Amino acid sequence: MPDRIERQPAFELDVAAEAKDIRFQVLCGLETHSEGLAPVEHVRQRRRLPSRVREGTRYTNVSASLRIAGWLEDADGGSEP
Repeated sequence: MPDRIERQPAFELDVAAEAKDIRFQVLCGLETHSEGLAPVEHVRQRRRLPSRVREGTRYTNVSASLRIAGWLEDADGGSEP
């Protein structure tokens, strides 16, 4: 997999959200899963949000983002050109 750093990912998904004022009334989890022949990289970033938010707590001027990138490989384990 080291060569994946040297080539562009076959796909990328970038998601971002910002809020001036937010209160979480119901807490839920977010999970990402990948399977198959694509090595996948997940990068999560948060600004002014704890790793676990608390129900009913007010947070201000926050942002969160998630980047998912994948490198496709053929069934023999070789990289796609």
